[in-house]
Amino acid sequence: MMIARFATLLCPLLLLTSITACQKTPTTQSSDAQGQSSAQSSAAEAQDTLTGCYTVSHTEPAQIKISKHGDNYSMQMRQYNDPSKDWDAPTPMQVLANDNPEIGKYFDIKAGESKFLEKVIARPDRVFVLAKITDSFASLNPQYDSPYLGYIYKASNTVYKVSCAGGKAV
Repeated sequence: MMIARFATLLCPLLLLTSITACQKTPTTQSSDAQGQSSAQSSAAEAQDTLTGCYTVSHTEPAQIKISKHGDNYSMQMRQYNDPSKDWDAPTPMQVLANDNPEIGKYFDIKAGESKFLEKVIARPDRVFVLAKITDSFASLNPQYDSPYLGYIYKASNTVYKVSCAGGKAV
């Protein structure tokens, strides 16, 4: 049973890694503007519920990294199970409205339950979608053992927010 779950989650991650590997890197800014922008981005990221790193298991290192620059989110992936590898080039993400009916395609969230969604972001091709549900909804629903939901290629599951460096739960 555990092997089937592992295979179900690993295959889409490997596919997602190969899809994102060919993305262009963003243009760079001047060093003064970049330093000022980094400080502002760091403060905004600290307050954002989705920025950080995620994995599909409590025992795995971070596999997906979500960053926010201004109002824009991006995701990066790391080669599975190798925290010594660098993150790939950022891929832009889009914010989806919590009441968007499209969300039902990715997660078992019914129309009346959209009030329990804090935020949902997705790649434009919808190969990866990440949602943050309220802690109270996660604790009341035995289906969720984490307040973060990830849709990866064709499967959805809870995902875990972990430290970007060591893979420890945060």
